[in-house]
Amino acid sequence: MKIYRYESIGSTSTEATQLLLQGVRPPFVVTAKTQTAGRGSGSRTWKSPAGNLYLSLALTCRKDEVGPLPLKVAVLLAHWMQERVKLTPTLKWPNDLLLDGKKLAGILCEASWQPGNVSCDVIVGIGINVNNTPELESDYQATCLRTASSKEWELESLLDSLLLFWEQKEPKWRNKELYLAAYRTLHLPPGQVLQDTVYPHDLYSFEAIDSEGCLVVRNINDTSSRSIVTAQHTLRWQL
Repeated sequence: MKIYRYESIGSTSTEATQLLLQGVRPPFVVTAKTQTAGRGSGSRTWKSPAGNLYLSLALTCRKDEVGPLPLKVAVLLAHWMQERVKLTPTLKWPNDLLLDGKKLAGILCEASWQPGNVSCDVIVGIGINVNNTPELESDYQATCLRTASSKEWELESLLDSLLLFWEQKEPKWRNKELYLAAYRTLHLPPGQVLQDTVYPHDLYSFEAIDSEGCLVVRNINDTSSRSIVTAQHTLRWQL
């Protein structure tokens, strides 16, 4: 897999998009030591100080694979961490990895759709807090691998091992039922509460991850259930 390396860049995902527009075909990786305009989910900024891993993988997927793709990536990242750094993160639907309830890593998938095509290009942005814990623009707290392991990590070695792990293990996780089962075992337990940011009096209880990778929640007030399909929703985990 070809790797484009930068000292500092606005966003690895933005650069990956530009490379696609220039005709570079997936798979390839864009990585940088720092980002000045890193992006998180929901139009949030991803703080990108030196000492952490920032990378974007450009892939080609069938359109029906795109929706649950963040869940598959989360499973791969979690298993890589178990093997490489001997830590087991908890997953938070759809795109966060936590340690002790604090944010360790995030995933942002962006697809480029072409009418009439059964496949599409997808950019998988990954940020992992390795040696530096950034301040988050939210009520959540963050952590990093160094804090959790009491060890300074060499970034190039980590990146190489992550990409090798991806190339070796990703084919195994192309079966959706398989990776969703693995995702459920690593996810926050049922009963976790989410609050609606638009209607704060509405509280929901996490029930399950369904067969399509959607989040199933139950309204605590009226016991009605609903499925959340996309990361662009108004519910916020109350951790």
